[in-house]
Amino acid sequence: MNINEQNGSVLILVLIGTLIISLLGVLGLDQTTTEIAISTNFVADKTALFCAETGIQFAINELRNTVDPLTVKVDLSESGSHFSRAFKSATVKTGRLTDSIPQYVNGFTAFSPPPPAGVSMEIGGEAAVTLTAWELIVSSIVLNVSRGEARKQINSVVVLLSSEY
Repeated sequence: MNINEQNGSVLILVLIGTLIISLLGVLGLDQTTTEIAISTNFVADKTALFCAETGIQFAINELRNTVDPLTVKVDLSESGSHFSRAFKSATVKTGRLTDSIPQYVNGFTAFSPPPPAGVSMEIGGEAAVTLTAWELIVSSIVLNVSRGEARKQINSVVVLLSSEY
């Protein structure tokens, strides 16, 4: 076997090896890009859920602290609120996802609320209390810079025990 007959065979093997390593690198880069997109979508989805839950808690607090609950509506996306500074790309409001502006909280009329466990509703005339059910619908939209937006809507019924005065 003559050494001159093997000229260039090492070059071909090196080129094939380089091609295989390059293909593996491109496949790994594509997989990494997909994983980053999935995790970005997951974070946006969870942020939208937690923002909607924050809106529910905010609305419950407003219902508890207001004299006229029919005037309660939540818009946590206003530029002056602490919430909008924390989540610059989040919009949270009372109402459905399809509503363009925040909606007022409605009384829930599908059924009468049951009496709370352990509380007698036969309180004297001077200390009368009522159970009032409120339908809370809070929606949130979180903008994902590269992937669109994540949307969540939470429908909830809140029953409050309030005194009649």
